[in-house]
Amino acid sequence: MLKYLMVVSRRDDAISEVIGFVLIIALIAIVASLYLTYVVPAQGRDLEIAHMDVVQNQFLDYKNTVDSLWINNRYNTQISSPFTLGTNPGSTQGSFVNMPLFQPVTSGGTLVVTDNLILNQDNITITAVDALSTQLPGDYSPATWLVQSEPDHLYVNFSTTDISKPDYVNINPGSPVWGVNLTTTPGSSTTTLAITISKNGNPTVSNLVINNAIINKTPTQSPYTIDLADNAYGLKESFSYPFTITITPNPNSNLIICRPIGYGKKPGMNSILNTQMGSLEYHSSNNYWITQNYIYQYGGVFLNQENGAVVKLLPSIKIESVKSVNSNFGRVTIHGVTIPSTIPSKVGGSSIVEVLTNLPDQDQSSYPTITTLASGVPNAKKVNITVTINRGPDTGIYVQMWKETFDKIQKGSGDAKNWIKTGNSSNMAYMTIENLSSSQPYDITLNTQNNVASVILSPTAYT
Repeated sequence: MLKYLMVVSRRDDAISEVIGFVLIIALIAIVASLYLTYVVPAQGRDLEIAHMDVVQNQFLDYKNTVDSLWINNRYNTQISSPFTLGTNPGSTQGSFVNMPLFQPVTSGGTLVVTDNLILNQDNITITAVDALSTQLPGDYSPATWLVQSEPDHLYVNFSTTDISKPDYVNINPGSPVWGVNLTTTPGSSTTTLAITISKNGNPTVSNLVINNAIINKTPTQSPYTIDLADNAYGLKESFSYPFTITITPNPNSNLIICRPIGYGKKPGMNSILNTQMGSLEYHSSNNYWITQNYIYQYGGVFLNQENGAVVKLLPSIKIESVKSVNSNFGRVTIHGVTIPSTIPSKVGGSSIVEVLTNLPDQDQSSYPTITTLASGVPNAKKVNITVTINRGPDTGIYVQMWKETFDKIQKGSGDAKNWIKTGNSSNMAYMTIENLSSSQPYDITLNTQNNVASVILSPTAYT
């Protein structure tokens, strides 16, 4: 009996050791499971949130850098901007053991440059309603303009490149009914700009000084503006329609004659810019955090995610009220950046990508700007800005993005915000600017500049 009891005791000791070993393995498995279930995703989430902050800052820096090119006229200057596509698991701290199983899975992303993919045709249309057109600076061909009906304004823009020399320009209708002579006369310290007006060969206004201290003007600077239809000159009553205006400038002059449009007397023309905006976009592939897409488009920075869109930095669209003696005029200034790409480029993974950007000083005929508008004067009755989106299932998010953009521009427009209306449809967001407080025929000055950016993706390092 004693021998039997000793054998049973030895068997129980062996079983207890096995059970203890199994319990230790189970405990390790439970701890590892909890680590994989809670700690690793938390670390991955923190990594991806930090990475999204890095990507956001890289897009904000990119906008500021591109803006600095056109602001400082640094065309044909290539800049390099780094973008980080994915997280780096090597930076994870406090791993359970140094094994890939206990580290967050590396997330990646895709950087895309595109403007004309089938599902990425984002167009912007800018329309100046009842626009006042102009001859381009330095272009005197043709030097004769046809005025078909009574104008509300007949603007002449005058500038000279050397105020130390006498200068002149003659303007007449091709017959001796009336004539205008603009002259610059250097003095001891200043140079004056004067106007002489004659009717039927007899002077009615002689050497009337309209500016007693003019300066040299380059073709890119605003010229001096004279409205020949101003009642103070008494010319309007001598206009007989239709008539032609002939310009005879001194070779040193830089003259612009603005073709008039009689608002309310003749249907006004609409000057239109319609172009594809293109974009630089980052599409995340997060494993532990929500998917976020950052977009640089038309000079603005946006964030699109599951619950909607957020405007990070507005495009360069400014609307303001400019006070004058008789009325408040509106000024709309648009500096857009379009990104053409006949073959859209894409880089994916977790690498660091250099984005090479250049603003070529080139003929922008494929991305035209509004070149027919009179500059430096009110040139439109109303301005419409429309963004049309074609992105399949994502169209609604991008429409919301641009609707919020227009709403923020309206809120930041000061006294002019009451002139602005915004809205959207299923594939379109729009903003209309109309000076409701003025009865003037032209009470909005629209200035546009379309900068075309050449963008190339260049992967530099891989992780």
